[in-house]
Amino acid sequence: MIGNLWILFFFSSFLLHLGSPNPDTCPDEFCQLGEPVIHFPFRLKQRQPNERRVYPGFDLSCDGLGQTIINLPPSGEFVVASILYAEQLMFLRDPGNCLPRQFPSLSLLDPQWTVQSYKNFTFFECPLDRSIFPGFTPVPCLSNRNHTIVAILTEDFERTMSPAMSGCVHNWTELVPSTDDTLDSIGLTWSKPNCGDCHAHGAVCGFKGDTGLETACTGESEPEGPCEFDFEIANHDLPREDRCWAA
Repeated sequence: MIGNLWILFFFSSFLLHLGSPNPDTCPDEFCQLGEPVIHFPFRLKQRQPNERRVYPGFDLSCDGLGQTIINLPPSGEFVVASILYAEQLMFLRDPGNCLPRQFPSLSLLDPQWTVQSYKNFTFFECPLDRSIFPGFTPVPCLSNRNHTIVAILTEDFERTMSPAMSGCVHNWTELVPSTDDTLDSIGLTWSKPNCGDCHAHGAVCGFKGDTGLETACTGESEPEGPCEFDFEIANHDLPREDRCWAA
């Protein structure tokens, strides 16, 4: 009888071990409070060295200001403003606050990334003493000591134009990546790995096995033990879908 109890105890402990989170992939990370929560397919490379924690091309890092950074050749580094895992969408800002300067190289991004939306903007060159009317966005990084470059959504151009803008020169109109009318951010989506539905249903996505890029979805469960994460303290808008992945 005692022997049977020992066997039952050993077997139960073995099953619990199999179901326990992998310490190499827990907990989720973030650069600092208010920054995006990071989990598969992304990782913070400095803090999550496990290569099975990240899908190729999804490495992130923290800069000296505690901002979340992604490197997207050939454009370079961008600040990751937010990540919507269920939608497979992230919003980016230029760390130098000059997103328009990045527009030409954004067309050369790796095919794994797709620009969420494009908008037509019309750009003007105005004298420095010219007042900027509502609806126009100054672009200081494209301006010089003699003129200010301003931009406006082309669809708003005729409605907003006034005689006071007569001193400005219409430079160019361009279809550019943009999520709003301020030229401050862009949205990028990804199709692989396809983990959106997994996150949308409160489950966890990760690699299936120790090799290869095939992913799998594990059922919804509350994180326990070393994988517990306080989302209230982190103060993030993301739904409580972030879990620890156990391969």
